[in-house]
Amino acid sequence: MELAIALIGFALASYSVVGNDVIQTLGTFLTSNEKRPWWVLWLFAGGIMATILIIGYLGVGDFLGGNDVAYDRLDKIIVSLKEDGFKINEDGSLQIKGSTERVEEKIQMISDYLSSKGVQVNDTAKIDDEGNIWLVPRSNTDDQAVKTHLDDLQYEMGRVTKKGNIKLTFWYVLPPLILLFITRFGIPISTTFLILSFFSPKNLPGMLIKSLTGYGVAFMFALIMYILLSKALEKVFMQKEMGSDDSLWANRNFWVALQWVSTGFLWSQWLTQDLANIYVYLGNPESISPGMFALTLVILLGLLAFIFYQKGGAIQGIVKSKTNTADIRSATFIDFFYGICLYLFKYNALGLWEGKLPMSTTWVFLGLLAGREIAMRFRLGPKPDKGLTTMVFADLGKAALGLIVSVVLVILLYTVEGRDLTVLYQ
Repeated sequence: MELAIALIGFALASYSVVGNDVIQTLGTFLTSNEKRPWWVLWLFAGGIMATILIIGYLGVGDFLGGNDVAYDRLDKIIVSLKEDGFKINEDGSLQIKGSTERVEEKIQMISDYLSSKGVQVNDTAKIDDEGNIWLVPRSNTDDQAVKTHLDDLQYEMGRVTKKGNIKLTFWYVLPPLILLFITRFGIPISTTFLILSFFSPKNLPGMLIKSLTGYGVAFMFALIMYILLSKALEKVFMQKEMGSDDSLWANRNFWVALQWVSTGFLWSQWLTQDLANIYVYLGNPESISPGMFALTLVILLGLLAFIFYQKGGAIQGIVKSKTNTADIRSATFIDFFYGICLYLFKYNALGLWEGKLPMSTTWVFLGLLAGREIAMRFRLGPKPDKGLTTMVFADLGKAALGLIVSVVLVILLYTVEGRDLTVLYQ
């Protein structure tokens, strides 16, 4: 049953993420290459996707930021034992695993949790030579109520099975279904918040802070760059049509090649960030079999082909509404700047965030477009007005909708499964 839920969740998440986030990444590429056959564009993007996935699956993707298909972005979501350092043994003991940082504090937290459930706890429990500790007297671990509380504790600490995979119920299919519904209306929802926070609510504050920082950094980066470059580049692009003369600024072959290079760079950065939003349904990335990996590759490439055949879908409207994004030369710079922003966050280049903590690339995308639009209006006109302010805040409001829906879904999950809501605030 769990395998069926995992495959359904993966398929729905794949379609939802491809239809939402992929367009935010490849939107300018599709817009500026509308006259080319869709399958040519698909072969380019699909070839990069297949290469990135295979490199990650083979465990040789360290130079791209990780060594599994999710590029280590699920370390804090799936393999929560790497962070929490505990495992519930069958005999009722706690095994200390991985990092033992703040062990006493964590043991006290677990003891308080069990005590709040009416479970007798050993006040003088010690860790043995094998790294095990019996917080609950061994004579009581056969009691069914105690076993239930121990199972709940493991579930709350990371909701993982003994293989490190999340215990899936049909409720976990809800986030991609809602994302699929919202995407039909052209609303750019953060799949990171909507899907990953459902699996690991405790990481939501960190992901939110990193994503807000991403919006701010992308906004300021684009604002500064386009204030400096708008008159030197964008004004020229608007005045000089592609192929109008023999200069480099109008050379179609040069700009087509350059845009495809910048798109490839951006696409690779996005894949290594957001594949986690899809592969989270298959559990520990290191436990995916070759057959399962091949199936997922076929699904993703097939869905990517479908989106390209549709020429982007409803989300594409956000890209087209921005100034001069259909010009392949403008699109080249947008893709390059967006890729740089994702690169900075992936490698924690500024030392402001956890490099492997997932973030919303949607917010980075919207911040970049907002900063670019404001800068170009200031430099080239028409001057920023109420309409521009409305557009910027409308885009940000749509993205914030994903955060609100995510929190509601997490609370719903905890409620229907009868879980302790207070854990969300610890």
